[in-house]
Amino acid sequence: MKELISCIKNLPKHFKTSLVNLWRNGAMTFSSIFAVTITLLLIGVISVLALNVQDISSKKVFVFMLNLNVLLMKMQKMKLANKLNN
Repeated sequence: MKELISCIKNLPKHFKTSLVNLWRNGAMTFSSIFAVTITLLLIGVISVLALNVQDISSKKVFVFMLNLNVLLMKMQKMKLANKLNN
C-alpha cells in the first residue's frame, strides 16, 4: 500500500521529467512521430486501394455475367424464332 501511495505522489514528477526529456530530445521526438504517422497513412492508403480494387473486380464479374445472360437470352430467342418460322 505504501508503494502505491509513493507511486501516486511521484506521478507529477515523472510527467514533468518526461516533458523535459521530450523537449530536450525534440528532433528524435519529431522524427518518431513523423515515422509513425507516415506508416499509418501508408497502411491506410494501401488498405483503401485494396478494398476498392476488390470491389471493382467483383462489379466487373457481375457485369460480365449479366451481359453473358443477356446474350444467351437473345440467342435462345433467335433459336425459338427460327424453330417457329420453319
